[in-house]
Amino acid sequence: MDVYAPAVAALDLLPEPMLFVGLDGVIVCANLACGRHLQQSRDSLIRTPLAGIAVDEATSLKNYLMECARSRQLHIGSLTLRRADGALIKFRAGGALFHRSDANPHFRVVLLRLVPAPESGVAFIALNEKIRQLNAENARRRLVEDDLRRERETLQVTLSSIGDAVIVTDAEGTITFLNEVAESLVARTLAYARGRPLADVFCIRNEEGGLPVEDPVGKALRSGAIVAIGERTVLARPDGSTIPIDDSAAPIRLGDRIIGAVLIFRDISERRRSEQALLDADRRKDEFLATLAHELRNPLAPIRNAMRIISAQADADANVKKAKDVVERQLKHMVRLIDDLMDVSRITQGRLQLHRERIDLEVVVNTAAETSQPLLDMKRHSLRIQASHEVFVRADETRLAQVFANLLNNSAKYSPPGSEILIKIAAEGENAVVSVSDNGVGIPATQLPRVFDMFVQLEQSGLREGLGIGLTLVKRLVELHGGIVEASSAGAGQGSTFKVSLPLSDNSPTEPAHESAKNVAPTYRARILVADDNRDAAETLSLLLELDGHEVRTAYDGVEAFQVAEQFAPQIALLDIGMPNLDGYQTARRIREQTWGSAILLVALTGWGQEQDRRQATEAGFNCHLVKPVDPQTIGALIERVKPR
Repeated sequence: MDVYAPAVAALDLLPEPMLFVGLDGVIVCANLACGRHLQQSRDSLIRTPLAGIAVDEATSLKNYLMECARSRQLHIGSLTLRRADGALIKFRAGGALFHRSDANPHFRVVLLRLVPAPESGVAFIALNEKIRQLNAENARRRLVEDDLRRERETLQVTLSSIGDAVIVTDAEGTITFLNEVAESLVARTLAYARGRPLADVFCIRNEEGGLPVEDPVGKALRSGAIVAIGERTVLARPDGSTIPIDDSAAPIRLGDRIIGAVLIFRDISERRRSEQALLDADRRKDEFLATLAHELRNPLAPIRNAMRIISAQADADANVKKAKDVVERQLKHMVRLIDDLMDVSRITQGRLQLHRERIDLEVVVNTAAETSQPLLDMKRHSLRIQASHEVFVRADETRLAQVFANLLNNSAKYSPPGSEILIKIAAEGENAVVSVSDNGVGIPATQLPRVFDMFVQLEQSGLREGLGIGLTLVKRLVELHGGIVEASSAGAGQGSTFKVSLPLSDNSPTEPAHESAKNVAPTYRARILVADDNRDAAETLSLLLELDGHEVRTAYDGVEAFQVAEQFAPQIALLDIGMPNLDGYQTARRIREQTWGSAILLVALTGWGQEQDRRQATEAGFNCHLVKPVDPQTIGALIERVKPR
């Protein structure tokens, strides 16, 4: 019967045959061991009268079942059952009424525990029965004590079958029971532990300091509440070894009295290993991202320097200036994306920080169009951008460009070749609104509510591209800006429109743009050492500084940097960290050890940008830590620091 399924699942773990028998003598359920002993399947036993497999008289069986139902303790008896092959097996039987709070009160069932018994055992059982009858009156007088004993026995049977370690104590904290798992973990037997204080067997310490931890059982007995130990606790074993555990203790109550406590604990060594493996994997991920960011930043530094040099030399050529502006915008975009590699989790956990500034939406849309242009060209789409007047918002320019680039890419992917995509920019009330419309495959009405969900893609044959996260990112980024994004479509084949609404910025004028390097006249001619094993990075930065009128020396490893610093006596030394022979940290320490090196402004110029890298730079003697590629204006501010006053 289904109502007995939880109990049968537990009883299937026991080696002894167990039977549920109704008071009408019909078998209701049996565990697997019963089927094995009787050489029958469990299903064939169910709904079979007990008298059909027993050689005992039917009256005797009925009386025994009634005695079991009336008895307030385990009722001992004997049964002889017939196996499927006709052989007879004598069992010592122990029966008690099986209580279920959800069972029919008029349908009572006896749980029988059967233990194969030799002939001598049968006689012994009969003797026990006589003794039980003689002591029945005395047992009734000790009703409270018997209830307690029965509760403890039931508890011990239950706790013996679970996979965690279990220790039971009395109200004074003296051990009365250990299950096999507990015996294994504490390396003590029940025979040794019974009657001893818990502290003699269960000794726990703090993992870090090795100091004793408060006994959870004692606290549970005093407080009457469930008590759990803190994290990083180990069990000290007799051989001096320790096992990391977690545990909890709870009081055992009889009415309003606390009569003992149960302590449950488990070995969490495997969990600790798994946690450590995850930490190691996370550390390797961070190291990989840091290395990747470092390797990507290194080539960006000479690219930025080269663009500054081109800016200083080629402003007269409009085409070169236009190309330079495109490269600088995309370079800025790439630098920001590389920075995000250092903490990918902040995106997935909603901790992405926005760098807000007052920006013109048309400029952002044009940047997005540049990003999406290769895909637009490949699909032969035409793009029109309509903006009646300037519309400003306070937003993160790179993130908004990512939003509109994702929307453009989405329209390009789901529109037939040669389609037109229209972007409209307008102010509507207190909001700036950008809509991206196409005449592509459209969105079925059933999918519109889920179009921004993670991994959702249009169910159009042959058009499943990407991972289905682009529109999810659009929604989250727009919401981070305090805006909303909506999708609309007349249906399949009718195209679609995505509308982004953002709060308008005030009408205050934008801050004047910084002048290019060639328009800023140097106010001070400094002596500067540039050291980097990336020759392109070192030489382009040196050339850029020389164009500003500074006296510059270049070195390509740490040893050469130290030698040049000793001879040249620079006011500022820009040192890469990952140089051969001597790395940047070693070079900085060696310079600081010299009397002539104390006054030099040491600047770590590196692709490593984590907090630990900044800390190491400070410990090595650097005054500043800058992450590549560095804006020349930042270096200009450092030069002002060494300018004589």
